[in-house]
Amino acid sequence: EADLPLSTVLDAFTEMSKFYEKKMPAEVFKTHFKPSLDALVSQLLDIQKEYVAEEKSPRPVLSEVTFEPEPDSRTLTPLLVDITTMGDKL
Repeated sequence: EADLPLSTVLDAFTEMSKFYEKKMPAEVFKTHFKPSLDALVSQLLDIQKEYVAEEKSPRPVLSEVTFEPEPDSRTLTPLLVDITTMGDKL
């Protein structure tokens, strides 16, 4: 949503990891912080893979949309009402 490249976010996580590695007790960093951060990075990479795969999938082309030979009367009725009520003003 923030429109940041994933590489920028991952770089920020790397720098944050280095900072907390210096500031936190080593045991806490290794058992809690680092595994959680690694899991988050893994989730972000999985999301990116899904997004790239979705972007590569073909989207329907307008010319491939099937023509409806019998138009739905619900779509014609408002148009017909407008034409008949406006009369020659159209």
